[in-house]
Amino acid sequence: MKKTLTKVSAFLVGTVFSLVPALTVHADSLDFTEVASGSTDYILNLSNATLTTPDTVIEIFAPFELDGAGDQGAVCAAFGDDCYGDMEISFTQDIMGLSFQSIAFYTGDKATVTAFKGADMLGSIDITSNGLIDFTGFGILDRLVFEDSDSIAGGVAYTNFDFTTVTAVPLPAALPLFGAALAGMGIMGWKRRKNA
Repeated sequence: MKKTLTKVSAFLVGTVFSLVPALTVHADSLDFTEVASGSTDYILNLSNATLTTPDTVIEIFAPFELDGAGDQGAVCAAFGDDCYGDMEISFTQDIMGLSFQSIAFYTGDKATVTAFKGADMLGSIDITSNGLIDFTGFGILDRLVFEDSDSIAGGVAYTNFDFTTVTAVPLPAALPLFGAALAGMGIMGWKRRKNA
């Protein structure tokens, strides 16, 4: 009897865990070659993200146009020729494992990048030099906010955005009903054994 109860319990636990929605992931990047290089006012739409800026322009650089820019181009929020504006990147899906590079940095520049998941702030990284900006430890996020109020030279541009897109696989509608039926069978069996 104890062996049967253990088997039923293991089966129910396995079934419950199978009801948890699965996640699919795939490597992705922001590809600024999807749009023409140059300036665009306030909003830039890519296939997997939307970039916005409150009061500047978004400057798109062609691949390798800036020293350090990768083959997918680079971007910044610009006032004239200087990259010291604020901008936001909203991803069309949740992402994780994000990293990118800061480039075109001059001595005296400083920017802060903050990661969000919905309204929750996950943390910030201050940029004080050219190099890799690593958000891989921040978990799943859906938005970045770039603030550059402290730069005194040319500001900072960004390139080589690499990340993993996370997609929840929806449950078939019948799975919760199946789980409820299994739970009911377990309760009925327990009552039958209790009354025997």
